[in-house]
Amino acid sequence: FKGSLKNINQILDNAFGKYDSPYVNNALDLELIIQENEKKYLSSLKLFASGMYLARRNLYGAAVDTLLKAAAENDQAALADRALLEAGRIKEKMKDWYGAIKIYQMLVGTYSQSVYADVALDREGKIYENDIKDFEKARQTYESILIQYPNSVLADELRKKVRQLEGQP
Repeated sequence: FKGSLKNINQILDNAFGKYDSPYVNNALDLELIIQENEKKYLSSLKLFASGMYLARRNLYGAAVDTLLKAAAENDQAALADRALLEAGRIKEKMKDWYGAIKIYQMLVGTYSQSVYADVALDREGKIYENDIKDFEKARQTYESILIQYPNSVLADELRKKVRQLEGQP
């Protein structure tokens, strides 16, 4: 990322026919983020891109700060919720479990209707289950997804997890 979005759509368009599905999905995702934000929220979009670039360079602290700034700069931007999700994921890479949970809760609290809300809660539940080993909190978090987002694509998997966690100490 060089701070310019001029040629990015052409680069992404070229990726669609040349690579297998995972790359095409990523390219489509990026193109959608750009299209939804470049006219009205260009500054937030540039911050988001910079944050993702910093994360790829393993500059996690700076990446989180930049992504949080992108989300806060204009909370109406279509990428604000995505910026929070990415910041939470980076906190997980840093093994800052409570920092990640705080960001995921911010996403759900601010953007409860976001397509990423159930994903953020799922990440929170996984942190409680696998990293903090608080199985009761994990179960409660998974149950909250089933209640708040009953049509989530994660619902079947989460029902199984809730049943498994009911027997945990």
